[in-house]
Amino acid sequence: MKKVMLFTAAAVMILALAAVGCGKIEESNSMMSIVIENEKSCEIDLSDTDEGSSVSSAALIIAEGEEIVVEPSLEEDDKVVIQLKSGAENENADELPDTENPDYEIMVTGSGVVTCTVDPGSYRVTVLPEKNTNGTINMTVQRASVETQN
Repeated sequence: MKKVMLFTAAAVMILALAAVGCGKIEESNSMMSIVIENEKSCEIDLSDTDEGSSVSSAALIIAEGEEIVVEPSLEEDDKVVIQLKSGAENENADELPDTENPDYEIMVTGSGVVTCTVDPGSYRVTVLPEKNTNGTINMTVQRASVETQN
């Protein structure tokens, strides 16, 4: 009797495992990266990004009289939010970054250049694509133009 119960329990377990294994498996080829070339520039690469995904970087450093220039090369209807959070030098690398309270947000679409003036400091860069996105975004910190400084 014990052998029959043991055999029945094993059969039920095998059937349960087989049923779980029959579900649809979705693979993602999504890839996002931020390469900080130096503390004044970075390149963001996006390939088949998943909505809701994000990537964060080490710090970009903005000094007095500098601005951020964002040069995207994305599909026309792609939208990416770039968040800047100050105090990057004091963050713990073992903790997830806070994407709820950025100091600045930059909406990037298509291939239009965006220029932003921010307070001097060290900023963590977080990238949040709003849909499946492909392309690159170059960000550089450079001397602010006279028009932007006013």
